Amino acid sequence: MGVMDALQNFKKLLIIAIFIHLFTVSCLDSQESPQNTNLDKKADFLEKSAVAEEKTANVEEESKDKKEEESKDKKEESENKDEKEAKKTEEKEEKSSSAMALDDKSLQITGSTSVRYRLKTTDGESDQDIYGDLNFQIKNIVPDKISFYFHGRAFLDIEGDQHKNSHRTDFFRDVYDGYNSYLEARLYHAYLSVENYLLPDSLFNVGRQTVYLDQAYNFDGVYGEIQLNRFLKVSAFGGASNYHYKGPKGGDWLVGGGAEIAPWQGTKFIANYLYIEEDSKEEGLDDYQFIFRLRQQIIQNCFLLGQLTVLNDETKDISLTSVWNFPEYDLQINLRFYALFNEMENLTSSVSYYFGVYKPYQQYEIHIHKGLGENFSLSAGYMLRVLDHERDQGDFNREFQRYYVTGTMENLPIKGLEVSLSFQGWLSEGVKDSDLFGIDAEIAYKFSKQLKGSIGTSYELYQYEIYLDEIKERIGLTTIYTKWKYELNKTWSVVGKFEWQYDEEQDYFQAELGITAQF
Repeated sequence: MGVMDALQNFKKLLIIAIFIHLFTVSCLDSQESPQNTNLDKKADFLEKSAVAEEKTANVEEESKDKKEEESKDKKEESENKDEKEAKKTEEKEEKSSSAMALDDKSLQITGSTSVRYRLKTTDGESDQDIYGDLNFQIKNIVPDKISFYFHGRAFLDIEGDQHKNSHRTDFFRDVYDGYNSYLEARLYHAYLSVENYLLPDSLFNVGRQTVYLDQAYNFDGVYGEIQLNRFLKVSAFGGASNYHYKGPKGGDWLVGGGAEIAPWQGTKFIANYLYIEEDSKEEGLDDYQFIFRLRQQIIQNCFLLGQLTVLNDETKDISLTSVWNFPEYDLQINLRFYALFNEMENLTSSVSYYFGVYKPYQQYEIHIHKGLGENFSLSAGYMLRVLDHERDQGDFNREFQRYYVTGTMENLPIKGLEVSLSFQGWLSEGVKDSDLFGIDAEIAYKFSKQLKGSIGTSYELYQYEIYLDEIKERIGLTTIYTKWKYELNKTWSVVGKFEWQYDEEQDYFQAELGITAQF
C-alpha cells in the first residue's frame, strides 16, 4: 500500500475518531429511554422507515463494492495475461502475483458522515435540532474475510430539556424531546462480519445488526449462515432486541433461523422462524411467527414474488407481486395484492411497528411504466384498499381508491433539465371533494458540475405525523419545497432543503441545512 493510500486511510480514520468521540460523549450524557411511557409505540412506528433507508444505502454500497471487485478481477486477469505473454520466469510471476494480491486486498475504508440543522416553525412555535450521522465500512481487516460496519447518530435539541416542562404544548414536540437529555445518541449498527473464514461458504456477523425477514428486526447478537450445497442455505441468529429510538431493554430478546432452497434455476423458496419475548413490559409479551417466501421466474425478466406470514398460530398476512419487464419495449408492469387477516394489536414492539390498531383489509395495486425514447417516460397506476368490515373505518383504517398519471422529461429543451408532472385522484368517504384531487410536480436543473437544484410540490390525502403527545392524521396535505446541493469537491458537499406544508387546519415551514462528506 502506497504512502498516498496510507494518508487517505489516516484522514478517514481521523474523521471517524472525531465523530465517535462526540458520539460517546452523547451516549454517556443521554438516558436509555424516554420519560413519556406512552412513547414506546410511537417510537416503534418510526423504525420501519429508518431501517428501510438504511437498507437502501447498504444495497447501494454492496452494488458499488461488487462493481469494484469485478473491476479488480478484470485487472488481475489482464496483468496475468501480459505476464504470460512476456514469458517471465515462474519466480517473477509469483512475486508479481503476490504484490498484486497485497495491493488489491489492502485495508479499505469507505463511508459517509453528515451534520444537519433543522428548523420547524408555525404560529409562533418552533423547534430546532442538529443531527450528526456516521456510516462507514472497514473491509479487508483480514483480506476478503473480515470486515466491520458502523452506523450511528448523535442528536442535539437546541431548545434543550423540553421534557422537564410538562406544560409545554409545542406543536413540534417529537420523539427526541421525550428523553432525559437534550443531547442524545443512537447506535444503529456496529458489527464484525466474517465471511468464508471459519467455514467455507459461510457468513457470521457479531454485534449490533439488523436481519431482514418480512420486515427489519434489530438486535445485539450473532447471525450465521452456511451454504451447504448449491441447493440449500441455512441460517440462525439470536440476541437481545434493540430499538432505534429506545435502545435495548433488559429482558427483551429474539431468536430465529431459516432455510433457503433453490431446487432449480429461477426458483427460490425461503422459510424462516422467529421468536420474540419482551419482559420489559409489565404485561410480558411474546410472539412467534413463520415467514414463507417464494421467488419464481416466469419468463426472462419476469418474476412472481409471494409471501405468507403465520403469527401466533394465525395467518397474519399474505402478499403477491408480479413484475413484468420488457426491456426491448422499455416497459415495466407491476401487479400487487396484499391482505391483512387479523388485527395488529397488543404485539411485541419488534413485530408491530404500528401505533393504534390496524383492522383487516385487502389492497390491490397496478403500476405501469413506459419509456418514450431517450427523453420522455410515462407512468400510471391504480390502488384500491377495502376493509373487511365497513364499521372499522376510522383513524389508521381508511378505505380508498387512488389513481395517478405521471409524465417525465429529461435533458430537454436544455441538457441537465428534468421535469415531472403527476395528476392523482382519490375516492374516499368522509373527505371533502376539494381534497380528492392533487398534483405532484418538480423541476430540477444541474447548473454546473457542482450545483444542482430543484423546486416542486407534492400532495397526500392521508399522512401521519408523529409527535411526543400524539400521532396526528392529516388530510389533504400539500407540500411546496425546494432542494439544493453544492459539491465543494469530490469529498464534501453542502445540502439545503426548504418546504412549506399546509392543509385546512395547520401549516408550517421547515428548513434543513447540512454538510456531507463521502470518503
